[in-house]
Amino acid sequence: MACCVAEGVLPAEDVWRSTQLEEAQYERAAEAGDAVTELERPFHDELSDWGLFRRSFTVVRNGGRTEAKDFSYICAGSTVRFRKPIEGEGTALMHGDFARKLSPSEEALATYILKHTRLFDGRRVLDVGAGLGFAGLVCGVCARPSYLELTDGDPEVVRTLKVSTQQNAEGFQAAQVAVRRVLWDNRKDWSDR
Repeated sequence: MACCVAEGVLPAEDVWRSTQLEEAQYERAAEAGDAVTELERPFHDELSDWGLFRRSFTVVRNGGRTEAKDFSYICAGSTVRFRKPIEGEGTALMHGDFARKLSPSEEALATYILKHTRLFDGRRVLDVGAGLGFAGLVCGVCARPSYLELTDGDPEVVRTLKVSTQQNAEGFQAAQVAVRRVLWDNRKDWSDR
């Protein structure tokens, strides 16, 4: 079952199984020398900021400093993951810190996508000003777009989006997923596609 309010709440044992798999993935990443060096335990299970989804998260530490939270949202039986920087890289943003917050409209759009996945089947999807990218990631994991492009104008946000797309690589149903920086007042950044 999906975790959106209209469809019910995910049973606790499914959240537990999902977080156990994630914990193993993070341990493998740490052993391989990836950026994740330490995770705070236990995994947290709660309602999202706006109450539309169940989520869990881990705190990512690097050198004893809290660097980010890696969120896992359960959406229509799939897990959508994204990183939210707390301090360090990804927090000195061009337009303030609102690009690090998940807005109620982002959760509402993700809920709409989940209820209308057929609208995205085989389509090209562009997420403009993606910020944390939750709605676009939900589309890529839970719908079947032929192409998904997540864009933002801030280079730090784009780096964070790339981490989030890597976290969802196995779950993407899109034939192709791209992340890139686009400044909408600079025509040379616009895609020819």
